[in-house]
Amino acid sequence: MNFDLTLSRGDVEAIVAALPLVIALGADTPQQAAINASACSSAGQKLLSGSRSLSGNEVRVVAVALNAAVLMLSGKCSDLFADVDSELRSSLSKHFFVLNKLDRVFQDFLARSGF
Repeated sequence: MNFDLTLSRGDVEAIVAALPLVIALGADTPQQAAINASACSSAGQKLLSGSRSLSGNEVRVVAVALNAAVLMLSGKCSDLFADVDSELRSSLSKHFFVLNKLDRVFQDFLARSGF
């Protein structure tokens, strides 16, 4: 899935920093957990290499990661993020404004794309 989105190096760094939250949130089944882990890994690799051709699952995990980061850094749904370590929290806090911007962009993209 190609998406018409220009991402800066800082945008990519913020996304890659947020992807571990998808794994931290867990999944309903082991199969979904494996799909999520694979999609996070491949999305991160593609974005770091400059590719903007992401699969539907990769776009989904990026959107979930961004939204989760914004929720966690805003202090919302704190029970969901109780197990997130301070190192990841600190890393994400450095990207707070970029994460907020990208969360809105990805939510709009998903809505337009029919996700």
